[in-house]
Amino acid sequence: MIIDTLFGTPIDDLVYRPSKTSTRNIIEELKREYIFSVDLNKFETTPTDTKAVFIKGDRNTSILKVTISKSNTPVNLTGYTVSANIKEVSNEIVTMPCTIIDATTGLIEINLPQNYVDEEGESVFELSLQKDDKVIVTQQYKYTVLGSLGEGRAGEESQLTLLQ
Repeated sequence: MIIDTLFGTPIDDLVYRPSKTSTRNIIEELKREYIFSVDLNKFETTPTDTKAVFIKGDRNTSILKVTISKSNTPVNLTGYTVSANIKEVSNEIVTMPCTIIDATTGLIEINLPQNYVDEEGESVFELSLQKDDKVIVTQQYKYTVLGSLGEGRAGEESQLTLLQ
């Protein structure tokens, strides 16, 4: 049996075009990135779910991108310092700096290191915006960390015996 067409297209007409994607672009795609908005005039009594889900063992691939606004108008973050106060499942509270990606549109990035996605469950955080002697804190938000079998171990072989 000779196949001379593929989905109605003659085989001779099909052209192979190798991808021109660079290694850097491929690596950049290997991340969990979530984008959501924070409105400084909205307040909830419980943490708002960002719908972000990370896996225990993720390393330097857990990213939250946030657009900060006030009454649906972007906040210009020029001159501001933004940080995130994160309360992990164990109730440990840590503060980490955020990166301002675009000050005029209010876009920031929270690049969560491995130790902030190493506990299964929901972690709660708030943002703190500081300029001169003024500080404003947002309401609380949350992200979820799921467990994994290997917890980020790569390239290691291990085997448990029945007694372990």
